[in-house]
Amino acid sequence: MHHRHGHRPVARAGSGDGVLHHCRPQPSCRRRASRVRRIVAVSIIGCDRFRAGYNVAKVEHERAVLDGPVEGRVLRAAQFHEFVAQLLEWGNRGDVIYVPRMRTQLVAARTVAEALVDLALDPDPATAGAAVPEIAGPREEEMVEAARLLASRRGDSTPIEGISDPDDPDRDAFEGGGLLPSPHATLGGPTFEEWLETALLGAAS
Repeated sequence: MHHRHGHRPVARAGSGDGVLHHCRPQPSCRRRASRVRRIVAVSIIGCDRFRAGYNVAKVEHERAVLDGPVEGRVLRAAQFHEFVAQLLEWGNRGDVIYVPRMRTQLVAARTVAEALVDLALDPDPATAGAAVPEIAGPREEEMVEAARLLASRRGDSTPIEGISDPDDPDRDAFEGGGLLPSPHATLGGPTFEEWLETALLGAAS
């Protein structure tokens, strides 16, 4: 696996460089698309290992980007650090918070953004048949444990319980490592715990 170290300024690709970043279908996007030489899109690590739901839709999204009339590049990313807070909000039932059991390798959104810029501005053409690039955090995390860590750092003592849906056709993929990166993935920090310390300090200042 490759590793990324440190942070650098994130260039603003997409402003006159002939690159379109996952743009919603708005009139301004359509005008820009007529001048675009490359499209880059963010997808999800392991999406092709799933049989239903959002991950299946991401596979179709990838196919549309890669098979379109404009050169397309896809970057598969692990779940963002910020996703943990969303799960806490979605699963909050007042006296308990339910979080889905999930093995992942949480990654910083900034780390993904830097990799996207590199991909967008790569001077070399895509190699036919090459593996879709992946980026993930530096270590595996259990989503339930990450949620408990976030709640604890927030001073929230609401019990957090991991849930598993026996009727979900992708339960084994979620819980068994289907979202974990491949050996060719690039790994970049910070860890979720390191990111959390910085995020909480920023919120307190």
